[in-house]
Amino acid sequence: MTSQGAPKLAAAVTRRSVAGGLLYAWAGLAAAQPYVIDSGFNQGRWFLDAFAGSETQDYAARRIARLSGGGTVVAGIVPGAEGRPALGLVRYSSAGQRETWLAPGEFGHYGNQYVIYPVPFGATEDVRDLVRYGERLFVLAHGWRYRFSSQPPFEPRFAGHSVEVLIFGTDGSLRQRQIIDEDDDPETRRAIAGGIAVYADDAGAVSSPVSLVYGGTRIEGTTRRPAFRRYSVGGDSALTAATGLVYPDPGGGNCQAGCEINGLRIGSRPGNGIPRIYAAGSFFNGTQWDIAVMQLSASGLPSGSFAGDGLQTVGFNLAGSTLHDYGRALAVVPGSDVGSGNDDRIYVAADVAVHCGNAAGVIKLRGDGAADTGFGPGGLGRYYFGGPQIPSGSFCVSPSADAFAQDIAVAGGKVALAGSRKTESIFIGGELQVDGLLAVMSESGVMQSQNGYAYRDSGERSRHSAFRGIAASGSESFTVTGETRHFADAGATAGHAQYATLRLAPLRDPLFDNGFEQP
Repeated sequence: MTSQGAPKLAAAVTRRSVAGGLLYAWAGLAAAQPYVIDSGFNQGRWFLDAFAGSETQDYAARRIARLSGGGTVVAGIVPGAEGRPALGLVRYSSAGQRETWLAPGEFGHYGNQYVIYPVPFGATEDVRDLVRYGERLFVLAHGWRYRFSSQPPFEPRFAGHSVEVLIFGTDGSLRQRQIIDEDDDPETRRAIAGGIAVYADDAGAVSSPVSLVYGGTRIEGTTRRPAFRRYSVGGDSALTAATGLVYPDPGGGNCQAGCEINGLRIGSRPGNGIPRIYAAGSFFNGTQWDIAVMQLSASGLPSGSFAGDGLQTVGFNLAGSTLHDYGRALAVVPGSDVGSGNDDRIYVAADVAVHCGNAAGVIKLRGDGAADTGFGPGGLGRYYFGGPQIPSGSFCVSPSADAFAQDIAVAGGKVALAGSRKTESIFIGGELQVDGLLAVMSESGVMQSQNGYAYRDSGERSRHSAFRGIAASGSESFTVTGETRHFADAGATAGHAQYATLRLAPLRDPLFDNGFEQP
């Protein structure tokens, strides 16, 4: 950090970082309807998918998006050619049945029930975001780059990392592939994807140009810098750069110690113009990490109408913890665009440091960047849950349970966070137990359902599981995706994972669930 940047950074921390000694808030749980596996999706069962391959390999679902007909598409990582991971797409109907892709071409597999795309001279390491826009699917992925060695034996060798957008039609056809960022470091990934959003440049036009915006992180030395790019999307899905790689720096120095972007979404539009762009992630003040939200222009410049200089940071700062809180995923409910104000509602899923472990949390901001004081207990605009409930100063005991945030969705007045819950074994050296986690709260921050969902065969917990992506599915339900993983003692399949998708919905009163009131 430069001497000039230090005073600005210190001022920003004083103005924004908020210490919150929140209690675990369970009010409303008793009266709320718990979320259970929806019998209307795959007959109330988890849909496991190994892409018609061997369960001795790994298939890891990462993100999910809702299709126009009410079904869903799931993107993740599957085995590819020559042992390199590939991108795998699968789609399910609203009833939870696998659907055939209509035109996947050479990338269709098993009767076109799957799309598997092996990157030429590379591999797909991870899927970080999935956006459906009209009849196109935009996949944000981490890639591995290979190049041929200059000395014998002449063969492809790992040469670094990339951030890529892959565009498919909802029929499974590959439209385009675009590298957004890359590095030449085979040891450390320095180009890290966060999120993407796609929007029409003019919402009032019948046929408007379309833009794609990207937010991520670039590591330079040991410092993480937020990164932004914008592309124009052609009718043939070709991406034309509208900006270079831009490094937003709110306040002219607030991100000198470190900032990262882990999610990007759009909000309301002033008039019919370009929508407001929000990026969420984390901010380092030289000592600790806090949750961070930025509002950016279409050129990647911070907006001064948001928190004064485009950046708001929030720290739970719970006593006895490491004080490191991280923003993991972002959801935005666009406002009305009436008048000159901004009534967007901004939600960030976070990992929250607590004494003896990690909890999951949600913060809510107004469109001007201020905390929504009507959200959560204490009027602080935040809520955390799911981690060890051990007071600061007490000894940490085993077994303890941690909660981790992965994705967030908001619909129908419900805020839903998907993630995982990890519990230590009661036996020394025993296997860590991991289960999918869903927490559902009202838009005012009242917890209505918080549960772990263990995968079971014949009533017994039989695999580990984790939720990685979530999509609203209507009628207060949410479809989650992730993976199940075989136990360490499962023989040839030990430790290997499959896609896992299920729909969760509030438990209905059987007397009223048919829509007709009963006496």
